[in-house]
Amino acid sequence: MSDSSVRQAFDALIGLDRTLFCALNAIHAPWADPIFWLLTQFGQGWLSGGLLLAGIMLRTPKVGRRRVIGICLAAMTAGGLTGQVLKRAVGRYRPARYFDDPAAAIAGFQVHVVGPVLRHNSFPSGHAIAAFCAATLAVIFLGKRFWPAFLVAAAVAYSRIYVGAHFPLDVIASAALGTGIALAIGLPLKAIDKGGENV
Repeated sequence: MSDSSVRQAFDALIGLDRTLFCALNAIHAPWADPIFWLLTQFGQGWLSGGLLLAGIMLRTPKVGRRRVIGICLAAMTAGGLTGQVLKRAVGRYRPARYFDDPAAAIAGFQVHVVGPVLRHNSFPSGHAIAAFCAATLAVIFLGKRFWPAFLVAAAVAYSRIYVGAHFPLDVIASAALGTGIALAIGLPLKAIDKGGENV
């Protein structure tokens, strides 16, 4: 594939991302704003990680609990650091800043923002990374019955679009990144931990 073809495909993806953001962000209501603002807080690493650790404290045997907590803290920390590095490396504008540009502005559309107006480092979404990383770790260490954690994580990811903080591509990629980091760290270390117990 030629460089021009790659560029065209990338531009088409960004165009689709922008169009999807406009369609989703335009769906809002005054009564829903505080709900989504509260929901988006669950993507804070300290909160999603804290809820995960609370579940571990309540649902895992005392023997080996420290190791599980250590693994989860390592995965959540890795997710947070990865997100921060990528934010600075990519340097994508937030929707509010992006649509300020006359060349990108769409007639009749104004970004609906709930909370502070963020302008820089849109990709990836740290909230989505943290939420999906925590959800994946919950399923790995607490059991498949905790799969609804992914519904909460998806709601957190959508809330980032609702409050005007991220484009859809930001949260989709971040969901995959958070899940991948949790799997890459959680599954092998859980297997090693089980192997050590059987020796």
